[in-house]
Amino acid sequence: MALEGDVATLAVRLFGDPDQVRAYLKMPNFALGGMTPMELLQTEAGKQLVLNELQAHLDGGPV
Repeated sequence: MALEGDVATLAVRLFGDPDQVRAYLKMPNFALGGMTPMELLQTEAGKQLVLNELQAHLDGGPV
């Protein structure tokens, strides 16, 4: 799946390396209720959760 738009922009800003972005997308995430970002990106509501989580990291939260 090609990642595009706001999620791609924030993920690349946060991780820099495309391999790290791919790993992030596939890894279950505690902040996302144990789901993977890829699972959540299937809906608009899930996409917003992923965007919020990425932005929180960019704003200084833990990665």
